[in-house]
Amino acid sequence: MRYIIACLCLVLVVACASPAGAETASAEARISVRSHPYGTLLQDRDGHLWVAGSWPTRVPLDPASPAAQRFRRQTPIMLTDDEATCLRPSDATWVGREEWIALVQSSGAYWYADEIQRARRPAHLRVMEAWGDDPSTARTLTFEELAQYREGIAMPVPSGTLIQSDGRLFYALDNAFRPFVSEAVARSAGYRPEEALRLSSAELAQLGRVGAVLTAEDFARCPTEEALARQTEDWDGDGVHLPQDCDDHNPAIRPGAEELCDERDNDCDDETDEGFDTGLSCTDPRAPDRPARTVCAPDGRRAVCEAEDENAW
Repeated sequence: MRYIIACLCLVLVVACASPAGAETASAEARISVRSHPYGTLLQDRDGHLWVAGSWPTRVPLDPASPAAQRFRRQTPIMLTDDEATCLRPSDATWVGREEWIALVQSSGAYWYADEIQRARRPAHLRVMEAWGDDPSTARTLTFEELAQYREGIAMPVPSGTLIQSDGRLFYALDNAFRPFVSEAVARSAGYRPEEALRLSSAELAQLGRVGAVLTAEDFARCPTEEALARQTEDWDGDGVHLPQDCDDHNPAIRPGAEELCDERDNDCDDETDEGFDTGLSCTDPRAPDRPARTVCAPDGRRAVCEAEDENAW
């Protein structure tokens, strides 16, 4: 008798609990996707490739261009009619990493080089893998040749890279790794966890910082609708409306404004601190024995050499 009662109780618990759990999982799997974050590879019904660009655009990708190499490990996500409306097509062409294409190595270490500016950025093996580059193709430089290149900040994992680390799924975006609230949300948005770049927790910490969580709400936004709804407003009073004004809360930031060295896109051209050589290795005469990098001066008009804090090393 006790056995029968116990079984009946178990059946009642399962019957009551299962629908709620199933409903939650089902709701999570049915998220509304109206836009993807910057760097996501998309494909329309005609087979054309696009990359989700700066808000609120999508940028065409030439599959034969060097920029397409970075997406070779990814399956494009189908562009729905709704997202095609929410992400406006751009007249530009996806470039990716711009001038940082040449791969060089010396004594077992690797760098991405800008041959025109004669600058170099340290390249982690996993970062090269994310960009789709083969270390064996790196050009070997002598120590003297390498010294002719100014060293800058490390090359980042490209935005749009899917990362798996310690059982969690992340999305690389602007030097940050944004964790998905769940794998179900990632799959519902079209991403394939099996294509993710595998990183250890130590590598994840070394290559970037953990950012805000990606939830279903992040994919349900329609940038174009938001821009249209606000384009008659000028919140900062600078005479420029959204979406042309890339920061409608700061009157000093607008198209045509002077570009300053302040880690901001002052003139809304999708570039930051252009014309200023920041992040390069240098020698600070005030502390010549300490590592130093060029940084923005307080007045925002130039880049200056600044040694690292001696308490940081």
